[in-house]
Amino acid sequence: MAIRNRILAVAAVAVIMSLPLSGAEKEPSRHGLTVLGQATKESPAFGLYIDRLNRQRSFSKTLPAGNYSGMAHLSRDIYALVDDKSESDGFRMVRVSFNGRSGNITRMDDLGFRSSGMPNRDGEGITLNAATGTVFISREADNSILEYDPGAKPTGRAVPTGSIFPENGNLGLESLCSDKEGNIWTTTESPLSGSMHRIQRFNDKLEPDGFWLYSMDRPTVSDHTGAYVFGISELLMVSDGRLLVLERECNVPGGGIGAFVINKIYVTKPSAGNEGTELEKQLLLAFRTGIGLVSDRSFANYEGLCLGPELKDGSRPLVLIADSQNQYLGILSDWFLCIRLGGL
Repeated sequence: MAIRNRILAVAAVAVIMSLPLSGAEKEPSRHGLTVLGQATKESPAFGLYIDRLNRQRSFSKTLPAGNYSGMAHLSRDIYALVDDKSESDGFRMVRVSFNGRSGNITRMDDLGFRSSGMPNRDGEGITLNAATGTVFISREADNSILEYDPGAKPTGRAVPTGSIFPENGNLGLESLCSDKEGNIWTTTESPLSGSMHRIQRFNDKLEPDGFWLYSMDRPTVSDHTGAYVFGISELLMVSDGRLLVLERECNVPGGGIGAFVINKIYVTKPSAGNEGTELEKQLLLAFRTGIGLVSDRSFANYEGLCLGPELKDGSRPLVLIADSQNQYLGILSDWFLCIRLGGL
């Protein structure tokens, strides 16, 4: 889930040089982003809808700058963040407080980094397996998924991804999630072949146990004159077998004018009845962030998804985490976006 360094370098230069957005850009809404489409209570996505969209927030005073690419709930108010450029393999522990009504994060406190003692191999996705109480991290550099105890020490177990997902440089395994039965779900950032992604499930014994095909929307940009990233950056299993898929398109044209990120969250329903076929997908939310002259510095490369606690009305917040490349040049932020989900 790491955005390429040169993308952010050009984006930062765009701000420093006060380059405006292109004429096609819209001003961001009060949420700090431009909404392109969303599911409603009257028109839900497989029963899910956006009940409230909160404003992006960052916590630079209490959370060290990082390259955060994934987030997982561990227990009560404790969460784990994976950083694809941390000094060693492992994860950062944080305590997170939420507003019980809006679902937005009100406070985030750093509890320190837990190291596995191994080199960082571009850790991208992170999930807690509720069935075993262990943590799994997907590592894009070697397309591996390893298991760790709560102290970040490797258990010695690994998901056998090699026979299904060959190493693919910086376009390999980014997404990672688990379900209540202890199954592990993943896919690659880019399609294995053609335009189709393979969403793979591994059972609680870490054996391959079913796959589904997924087709991303067509890109909005066809002429890549600058830096460009297009792919799936995260999966998240929610209630009733509904799987969220986070699509991400990031484009920084030559010179940096009109730099933007488009994120789309789709809802799918993989099951035994549609195994091996292309999944139907329904849009939950699509939005755009970018870099402008003064008013728009919302540029956020969202790469991770995580569910927050149950709120007072019974809904839950969906938390998105962005990779700022260590708050590049002091311009980009480690953004968190909280969406109160209805229909869970």
